[in-house]
Amino acid sequence: MKKIASIILAAVIAITLVSCGGRDNNGGDVSGNVTDNSTDDSDRTDSDSDSNSDSDSDSDNGDDSSGNGETDGIGGGANGVLKAIWDKYGEDDKFSAAGGDMENAVMDGPGSFNMENIEDLNSTLGLPADQASNVTDTASLMHMMNANTFTSACYKLKEGTDTKEFSDALKNNVMARQWICGTPETYLAMNVSDEYIISAFGANDLIQTFKNNAIEAIGTISVITEEPIAQA
Repeated sequence: MKKIASIILAAVIAITLVSCGGRDNNGGDVSGNVTDNSTDDSDRTDSDSDSNSDSDSDSDNGDDSSGNGETDGIGGGANGVLKAIWDKYGEDDKFSAAGGDMENAVMDGPGSFNMENIEDLNSTLGLPADQASNVTDTASLMHMMNANTFTSACYKLKEGTDTKEFSDALKNNVMARQWICGTPETYLAMNVSDEYIISAFGANDLIQTFKNNAIEAIGTISVITEEPIAQA
């Protein structure tokens, strides 16, 4: 029954990302598979194997838990940053969440994004294609039922990237989107030690909770911009 439920939920996530996100002028599209974090004992081995693969991938990208890969003691790269924020949520504040791209989506928490999927990074998260080369690692956390209710992304910047130029390009791209299934209310961007840029858009109450938990989780974080998104 749990595996059947996972398949059904995977279909829900796929529909959410394809039909209820923001589209650029090229009308980007996404598709793929999903991983359920709520596994029973029989699924735990496969889940652990996936985790080891993710760890190897992070290590290859230089996103280990030491040196430049660590922020305020938080390891695990961009995904580790979002996980630290998600872990600050109380049970009353948590929502039906999913993370990552559709090639290896994760339920009930953040997930990593394949940096080669530039079109998906743009259509799902709002990362401009011309800024993708400035990012070495990306993770996302979004509302499972409607991406416009809440979508957040964490980008690890390549050393030497102009954080203001990057964040401005990101904001302008999100603000210019043609929204489907309702327009998000608020856009938020935060800077973590000039190493990570975190962006989020969605319902104002969810954005406020995310911001407060981010500030609590990461002492070196600062708000770059927080402003309403023009309603269509």
